[in-house]
Amino acid sequence: MQHTMSPSPLQRRTRLLARVFSPHTFGLRQKLILTFIGLVLSLTFSLLLIVQSRQRASIVREMEKRGETIAALLAAVSTKYLQTYNFVRLGQDAEDSAGT
Repeated sequence: MQHTMSPSPLQRRTRLLARVFSPHTFGLRQKLILTFIGLVLSLTFSLLLIVQSRQRASIVREMEKRGETIAALLAAVSTKYLQTYNFVRLGQDAEDSAGT
């Protein structure tokens, strides 16, 4: 009676890797799957870049509009203080505007 030894975990892992990466197992199905995964990843990355750039542009536009609105409000409120050279009140108005 001959006793056969079971393969070690390293030998089993090596055989499994050899089967997975052997040339004859890389058929049409695997190529299609890899192609599909590549397309999905590239489309996802492209959409991510597009959305990020549009969001950034939108945020910049909104901040510019907010700045213009605050500047117009400060100009409307500060006109009489500029005419009377009331720099203390101008500074207070500027600080109040910066806090909004």
